[in-house]
Amino acid sequence: MNISILSVFPELYDTFLNTSLLKKAQERGILSLYRESFFSFVQPKERIDSPTFGPGAGMLIKPMVVQKAIESTEQKVGKAFKIFLSPQGKQLNQKLLQDIVQRAQSANHVMLIASRYEGMDERVEQEYADMVVSVGDFVVMGGDIPAMLLLEGFTRLLPGVVGKEESVQHESFAGPFLDYPEYTEPVVWQDKEVPAVIRSGNHAAIASWRETVAAKKTILYHFDWVRTYSLDQHQKEVAQKNIPSHYAVLMHADIKLPHDTIGTTSVTSLDIHDIARSARTYGL
Repeated sequence: MNISILSVFPELYDTFLNTSLLKKAQERGILSLYRESFFSFVQPKERIDSPTFGPGAGMLIKPMVVQKAIESTEQKVGKAFKIFLSPQGKQLNQKLLQDIVQRAQSANHVMLIASRYEGMDERVEQEYADMVVSVGDFVVMGGDIPAMLLLEGFTRLLPGVVGKEESVQHESFAGPFLDYPEYTEPVVWQDKEVPAVIRSGNHAAIASWRETVAAKKTILYHFDWVRTYSLDQHQKEVAQKNIPSHYAVLMHADIKLPHDTIGTTSVTSLDIHDIARSARTYGL
C-alpha cells in the first residue's frame, strides 16, 4: 500500500512515520510512505498562498500549487484515492475508516492532502477530492494532525499492520458495543479493586460481565452508535436490559409563554390519556 502526504510542513511527520507500528509496517513492506512539501512546487521565495477574494481575513493555498503537487506525486507513485482534510467533510468514525480501507486497497495508493492557513481554494476539492474528511466539530491550525489521526485509524485495519488480528476485531466501534474495561496487576490500586469476576477463571461469567459492561457504557455515552447497527436478537436483549429507566413529564406549571413570561396551563383528561398511552407504549 502506497501512502503519500501533501503538506506545508512535511517535517511534522518525521517522527510519527518512523515510530511503532507504522515503522514496522514499512520495514515489512506492507506500507510505503511518501511526503511532499507544497513549497517544492513553487520557485524559491515564491508564496504558496494568496489572499482570499472578498471580505475576510486569512490566506488560501493557491490551486495551481496543489495541482502541481498532486499531479507530480501521482506521476511518481501512481493514481491515488485522494482524501482532503476539512471541517466541512464527512465525520470520521469507524465505519468511514473501513470504507477508506476498502477503497484504498482497490487503488493501492492513498493521498492525504493537508491544508494550512484558511485552507485551500474551493475549486481544488471540487476537482480532485475523492473524499473530504472531518475529524470532529472543531477547528485546528492545520490538517496535519487530522491526517495523522486518519492515517493511524485506517492503516491499523490493513492486514498485517497490527500483530494480533484479534486486537482489531474485538475493540470499541468494531461492533454495536464499545470495548469492555480491562485490568492488570496489582489487584488493588488506590483503593480500587479489580472486579472479582475477572479473577474468577470462569470464562462464561467473564464473557457475560464484559458484554454487560460494554453494552451499558455504549448505551449511556454512545447511544447513536448503537442505533446505527442492525442488532441481532441477543444484542437487542442485552441492550434492552441496560437501557436506564425513562420518565415522561406533563408540565402544567412554569410554562414559558410569549414575551418571556412564565405561567400555567390547564391539564385535561385528554392530556393525561395521551401521555399515559405513550408511557405504556414505550415502557416509561
